[in-house]
Amino acid sequence: MYWCGRAGWTMGAQSLKSSLRLPLLMFVFLSLLVAPISAQAQGQMPLLAYGLRTDAFPSMSFFLEAYDAQGNFVSGIQPSEIALTENDVPVAVSFLEEIEPGIEFTLAFNPTRDLARRFGETTQFEQIRQNLLDWAGQQQARGGSTFSLSTEGGLQVIRSRDPGEFGRALSAYQPALERLNVPTLFPLVQAVNLAADQINDPTVKRAVLFVTPPLSGEQLTGLEDLTARAVQLRVRVFVWVVMPSLEGTAPDTAALQRLADASSGKLVLIAGQETFPPLDEWLKPLRKVYQVRYLSSVRTGGTHRLSVALTRSGMETLPPAQLTYSIEIAPPNPIFLSPPVQVERRWTQETDQQPAELTPQMITLQALVEFPDGHARGLRVARLYVDGTLVDENTAPPFDQFEWELAAFNSSRTAYLQLEVEDELGLSAKSILLPVEVLVEEPPQRTLWERISYRGVIAVGAVLLAALVLTMVLLGESRARRQRAPRVRRSLTDPLTQPVTIAQEDLRRVQERPNPLMRAGVEAPPVPAYLVRLGEDGEALPGTVVPLARSELTLGSDPREAMVIVDDPSVAGLHARLVQEEEGKYRLFDAGSLAGTWVNYRPVPAGGVLLEHEDCIHLGRLMYRFEASQPEKKRTWHTELIQGD
Repeated sequence: MYWCGRAGWTMGAQSLKSSLRLPLLMFVFLSLLVAPISAQAQGQMPLLAYGLRTDAFPSMSFFLEAYDAQGNFVSGIQPSEIALTENDVPVAVSFLEEIEPGIEFTLAFNPTRDLARRFGETTQFEQIRQNLLDWAGQQQARGGSTFSLSTEGGLQVIRSRDPGEFGRALSAYQPALERLNVPTLFPLVQAVNLAADQINDPTVKRAVLFVTPPLSGEQLTGLEDLTARAVQLRVRVFVWVVMPSLEGTAPDTAALQRLADASSGKLVLIAGQETFPPLDEWLKPLRKVYQVRYLSSVRTGGTHRLSVALTRSGMETLPPAQLTYSIEIAPPNPIFLSPPVQVERRWTQETDQQPAELTPQMITLQALVEFPDGHARGLRVARLYVDGTLVDENTAPPFDQFEWELAAFNSSRTAYLQLEVEDELGLSAKSILLPVEVLVEEPPQRTLWERISYRGVIAVGAVLLAALVLTMVLLGESRARRQRAPRVRRSLTDPLTQPVTIAQEDLRRVQERPNPLMRAGVEAPPVPAYLVRLGEDGEALPGTVVPLARSELTLGSDPREAMVIVDDPSVAGLHARLVQEEEGKYRLFDAGSLAGTWVNYRPVPAGGVLLEHEDCIHLGRLMYRFEASQPEKKRTWHTELIQGD
């Protein structure tokens, strides 16, 4: 038999030679009636929540454990019994499942020469080993369960998923008991260190069975720190204190008892050949855990709080478990996937049934949506704009495919495309403007015969016949004119009938004046920096330098709102602001324009962008280069070609 705690210890059914055997057994029996049976002065275990995962944001998941006052795992919890509060906002449980992730079990065997004492034909060590071998033979390889063996000689088995391998290693374990005089904490230290190496699923529970003779004095050095570490790692430590017999004074197991209590384990005193503690019953509460999922209400990045409470009928209310987590949240980023640089529209061949028309009528564009925060999630809507006008909108999958109608393009020009997406959190963003050259073929020039259809042959014949008749009439008229020609020549030579030419004064005047706006070589006054307008080839356009002589400049197309006037349809009335900070740096802000303000092909955020020498700036579809009069260092540009899959 075994006794738990300080009430007594187990004595085997050995033959007692002393005549005090019967009175002593009666004393032990009576002590059972008044002494506590449990090795643990355990209170109610707290509600445990851990392993919060944000990788599938906004779907969040964590693991939950609940135990009753007797330390048994609480099964059958329903989602309605769990109350979640995220940043003081209630959220509902969307998924709850009771799972068995397994147990990471380690046997820490600490034998000494005392275990060589014999009870009948076997030693006490062999009795303990056989009991553990019987237990190992009943185990099955399931879930993430593993088995390890730690001894005074080191780790004999490390996280084996085969209980048979563990049993074979334990069976082959033959310590030299006669040379092991003093027990140590070494096997226990190895077991706790192994549990700290979390290479397995963190939901797998970890348990250590420490089989040891009584420890005292210097043998307990470091046990307090080891206890704290076991609690931190959530490792339950069960202790079997091996006693030689029931005779004598009970050992001091207070330090080992604190280890078991603090780690939610148990401690028992064992001796003799009686039945050992039911190890499976001890490990049963560790085999299960709840997996919980919910949909987060968080919409901004940072550190957030989650409170987990359990309300269950007939069960004492436990303090809520508290979790904290940090997360980064950013709007999705839409990108054109292999966009066309040029689109050609050509005329089809005209037939009797089908007139000539420009093709293609539309093209399909592919897009890619990136999530800079690393949390892929669903989209609500995706839009395609051409020259600022919405031309296609997807409110259901697929969100990465758009149709661009080309019927409005009857002449060659440049179109500016832009994407916009909005995710299920309500966060939205636009892509950079994409210029696409649309080339439209001139209408084909056809001969008269090509324009005449087969049905028009009769009409052509009638026209020819009418032309023949007209020719004959004209020939007759020509003959009549020749007969009247002498009289006409006489009238032309009569000086009385000739017209008189009157000289007219030439009133046209040509006056050339120099244009002061076309003067060249005007030197700009010295200022800290400039904005230089660039053409489509990336070269500076002459006469477009904007000196930054003020501490704040506004740019736009409306003279009433902007200091620097930029005349382009893609530029808003008040498009952007340029502010010189105290240290002489310039910061560029977008003023809420439709086309946006971009620096080095990235949209300007609400806090603005601090400009550096030779930064590339887009105001709508116009491009500028920022140049400092005295740059700190030469800027190096790296150009990469990004190709779609």
